[in-house]
Formats: sequence, structure tokens, C-alpha cells
Amino acid sequence: MSRIADTTVKPMLAPAGLPDGIDPQLLDTLERMARVFADISHRIARGGIDEDLAGAKGTNSDGDAQKALDVIADDAFQAALVGGHVRHYASEEQDVVLTITSGASLALAIDPLDGSSNIDSNVTIGTIFGVWPAFCGRGASCWRRAIRPMGRSAASW
Repeated sequence: MSRIADTTVKPMLAPAGLPDGIDPQLLDTLERMARVFADISHRIARGGIDEDLAGAKGTNSDGDAQKALDVIADDAFQAALVGGHVRHYASEEQDVVLTITSGASLALAIDPLDGSSNIDSNVTIGTIFGVWPAFCGRGASCWRRAIRPMGRSAASW
């Protein structure tokens, strides 16, 4: 992770008015995600000087065209969450729900980079996500029981 992300994470979370007694596992997950937000923001701010962020990379599970930055963001969130508290990772960029940390307590549904078709025109882009407790028993469809309506999420944006 970059020095930019390391110095930006706490100020990013502080204005959100996080409640006292927030679940430490949820806080850790939000901090990991905030580091990715900061790193991706820095990459975008460079305007593609080092790389073609808007370059075509294929299609996602919904059939939408994937840009390089879609894949970069998805890879960055996955990497940041490894070893943490996210068990199920349901990304718009993936065809299947991934297990990030087996036995972990949280489920994450995420569009790592919403609005990537706007990269070249410098219009707003962002991340949409929801975090829920990963209540699961056994079985391949365990993640289906974890993802519920947004009003019942532990965190969302």
C-alpha cells in the first residue's frame, strides 16, 4: 500500500462519524477498503500518465464492458481484504462469489468502480458496497443467506 493511503485512511474515516463501539472486525474491513479508495483515487488523479485506465479489458458478469480500472480496483479490494474479516466477496466484476478468508465473519457485495465508462470524460466514479454478517452453515450457496437488503447491512455506501 502506498504512503498516500497510509496517511489518508484515518482522516477519511473520521468525518464519517463512526459510532462508538463499532465492531472491530467491521472497522478493520472499512480501514482496508479506505486504503484502496485512497490508492485508486491517487491513480485516477494522475490521469493515466503511467497507464491506460480506460482501456478495454473484457466484459463483467452483467455483460458490461470492463475497463482496465475496473479490473485494477477489483484486484485491489480483493488483495486488501485477504486475511481480514470478509468471507464472501460478491463483486460485479466476478462471475462467482469468491471466498476471501475462509471462516471469516463478514460478507461484502461490491461494485468496485461504478461509472467506469466515465473515466475518459472525468465524470464522477465511485465504489458502491454493502457489508453484512456472514451467517452461514454449510453448503455452496452459503453466501446467498449472507447477502440481505441494504437496510439490514452492517455498513454501506
